[in-house]
This record gives sequence, structure tokens and C-alpha cells, in this order.
Amino acid sequence: MSPYKIEYFKTDKTAIETIIIGGELSVNHIFDIRDELNFHLNSSSAYEILITDADIIDLSFIQLLISIKKFNPFVVVKFQINQEQTELLKVSGFYSLLNN
Repeated sequence: MSPYKIEYFKTDKTAIETIIIGGELSVNHIFDIRDELNFHLNSSSAYEILITDADIIDLSFIQLLISIKKFNPFVVVKFQINQEQTELLKVSGFYSLLNN
């Protein structure tokens, strides 16, 4: 079983695809996460990336999200993470950077 999860959803009502990511979002798995996301993402489609049930979020994963947002301006990142993780992202300045 993978220590992280990536799920893809698309409804007929909207052109936006939702990607739910959770688990261990760390440097130990970043290349696998990157490769899986790169396989599904393209620069001309709209995506909502929802980070939820994250056991670990480290800088390598944040850098990956920033890179995805620079590559595709139609990506929106949302977080459903615990209060401690949210506060850490806010204090470090990444929360507002990723939510723009």
C-alpha cells in the first residue's frame, strides 16, 4: 500500500477536475507523486488540488505545488488539514502563496 494517495474526480457539470492528495507528502515520495501528477496534468485544463488527510507535508511537496501552479495558471490549491499544519503554512508564508 502506498504511503500517499492521489484520487482524481471530474463531474459532467464542470470542466474542473479535482485531485485529492493525502498521506505522506514528503521528500521520500516526492518523485513518485510528481510523476503521477505530471502524467495526469496538462497546462490547458483547470484543476482543483485538495490536500486532505496529510500525515506529513514537507518543503519538497510545497515546492511541487508551487511548480504546478506556475506551469498551469488554472490550478487552485485548497487545504483540509489539521490546525497545526495550517498554522505552520501560514507562519512560513506558503499558505497565502499557494492560495492565490
